[in-house]
Amino acid sequence: MRRLILRRLRLALLEKEGGMLMQVLVLIVLFSGLVGLILLLHLMQYRFIRQDVHRARAEYLAEAGVYAMMDHLQRDPTAWAGVDTLLSVRSEGDVRVQVEPFGGYLWLRATSRVNRSRAVLQALVGQRPGAPYETAIYQWDTESSLNVAGEAHVKGDVVVGPRGLITSSFRGFPFTGSVDGTVFTTPDLEPPVLDLTLLEVTLAQGLTLLAAPPPNSALSLPEGIPPLLQEQDVHVVPGDLILGPADSLFLASARTVVATGTIEVVGPLSFAPGVRLIAGETMRLSGQIVGRDGLFIGREGVDLRGVRRCSGQFLSPRLIRVAGATHLDYPSVLYVGGEATDVDGGLVLADQAQVDGIVVHPPLEEEPVLRRGRIIVGDQAQVRGAIVNGHETELHGLLEGTLLTYQLYFYDSPSDYVNWLRDATVDVSQRPLEYLVPLGLGAAETPRLHVLRWYDHHRVDRSSPT
Repeated sequence: MRRLILRRLRLALLEKEGGMLMQVLVLIVLFSGLVGLILLLHLMQYRFIRQDVHRARAEYLAEAGVYAMMDHLQRDPTAWAGVDTLLSVRSEGDVRVQVEPFGGYLWLRATSRVNRSRAVLQALVGQRPGAPYETAIYQWDTESSLNVAGEAHVKGDVVVGPRGLITSSFRGFPFTGSVDGTVFTTPDLEPPVLDLTLLEVTLAQGLTLLAAPPPNSALSLPEGIPPLLQEQDVHVVPGDLILGPADSLFLASARTVVATGTIEVVGPLSFAPGVRLIAGETMRLSGQIVGRDGLFIGREGVDLRGVRRCSGQFLSPRLIRVAGATHLDYPSVLYVGGEATDVDGGLVLADQAQVDGIVVHPPLEEEPVLRRGRIIVGDQAQVRGAIVNGHETELHGLLEGTLLTYQLYFYDSPSDYVNWLRDATVDVSQRPLEYLVPLGLGAAETPRLHVLRWYDHHRVDRSSPT
């Protein structure tokens, strides 16, 4: 009996020890799995961090490539043509940088790779304005004085020829305005340094696409088209084209649309940065149009009516008209080319039109047959930035910035009034401190380049100018 009891006790102890052993083994397995899971999570975290580091390094490398190219272009402003090169940035690696004119600005694209991470940064580059933009008026006609009449107000310094500035009565009405600034009377005053090459090249490229329209493939673009444009989708439409609200998705990525006739863009509509619209006849825009940094070319003219609010560059060889309650955001550019000698040619801002940016009319080799304002700003219209005009400017409204012009002009029957400013306001103090202009229009021999806007490879805006 005693033996039986002892045997049962031994069996019980063995069973208890076996159960404890199983529990210990289970705990070991669970602990080992937990340690393995922690190590796996740590390894995954390390890989994600390393991937983020590589991605950040690639982005910084691409950004460094943009700045390296800008430094090169500052030393040689004419070296932008056909740039598609590899730059070595210190010991970090090589960056492929491509450059092309985009209206009056440069579009730079930098591509870099660190291990498996690839970054593509794109930048719209402009120029800091030079000394003439620190003045309210810079008028380089040396044959007559600048006459300020009526309720004209000038706030800022004035640079004029040897005949100076005179406050004058007009048809018996005394001068009731103000001139708040120093007048610099300058013998042999020269026009500021103006290089319109980028605008002229961009306009010529658009007209080239119209002269020899390719099929809907970038593979057959005419010669002289830059590589970045060649990589875009190019859509050619014979005849007229209407783009409306349903086309916002179509314009949600950068592409080039060429129509041999008229293009009408009717809001509400949005477009992506880098979109190019080129019309063989007139480019018309109206309504709520949202987007930044588009390029719009009209062979016979550009007509904007009630457009609110977008930024873009609007180019035509002949005529641009902005009317209604149109408001173009900074850094918009209006530019007419060499065919503005026509009676109807030039650039007109009417009604309550407002342009934040720059309005440009080039000097013309062939003098116009009729004297008239080549840039006309109506009494309710406004420019915030600058007007650059190689001929006559007819200013009736508000300019918050700088007027650089050969002559001022207006007509009051039965007489032409040359170099008269009447009932208008020029106030350079109201222009934003952070203001950039197209390359070549900075009125300085050595440009100081600066990034207007950054975009990543999805063309999502990373930052905006102040």
